[in-house]
Amino acid sequence: DLGWHAFPEELGMRDLPLVILAQYPHLSDFMSKQNLRMAIYILKKNQSGSWGTSDAWSARIDGYSGFIRGQSDSYEPHNIALIRRMTQNINDTKGIFPLLSKALNLENINEKRRFASLFARELSANMNKDSERVFLLPRKTAKYLLEEVMMIKPELYRDDAIRAVAALLRHFVEGRNFGFVDRLRSAKKESHEFEEVIETMLRQARVASEKADFIPGPEKVTRVMEMAKEDFDGVRHALLILGLSRGFVKQDEPTKEVSS
Repeated sequence: DLGWHAFPEELGMRDLPLVILAQYPHLSDFMSKQNLRMAIYILKKNQSGSWGTSDAWSARIDGYSGFIRGQSDSYEPHNIALIRRMTQNINDTKGIFPLLSKALNLENINEKRRFASLFARELSANMNKDSERVFLLPRKTAKYLLEEVMMIKPELYRDDAIRAVAALLRHFVEGRNFGFVDRLRSAKKESHEFEEVIETMLRQARVASEKADFIPGPEKVTRVMEMAKEDFDGVRHALLILGLSRGFVKQDEPTKEVSS
């Protein structure tokens, strides 16, 4: 029982568990082990000046607590710091919290992937709007979303070709160009949109510089195209999350990750 505590009024009750667990991360492990539900009550003063319950919500919090714990034995500082930063920037992120909540709690894997990639996109577009540097997901947050939420195999998103094309996408994201991200999000396997997006990115990048490090070689582009034939959605979403995050480097494998 946390007693009286004020949390952002802008958030819906289904998003508040993330804020609460980021403030009290020890609760995530305790509540999961005890098989407890979280109950939230919204209190408001009535005309007589006394407090009354205006709304209530109760549910298991496995999805939320999993994000707070991350892939560690206790809790993941990068994920907690992200939620706290989102809370501090609530005017810019109030519409983004529900996207993460849905990604963490929905059952359907296609919907989880859809909302996770949309969460990453909206976070990059809105978090640092007044800064010259675009916001990118911390590496460990991206890793958690890829493996635990979107169920994308590590050998897929760690592939050199996937990373190379993701770095190309990240180049445009860092310039606040989210057009290619949006086109990838809506691309269908039966269309040629996926191939056209990559070819257009390559063409525009080469106009700027033929020798830039972020331009992948033809063999890597060909490999990504071949991988997409086998696992289109996995490849597409891996590119999206990696392109909207700080990416991975060789030192991250197999378990060690560069500090974000």
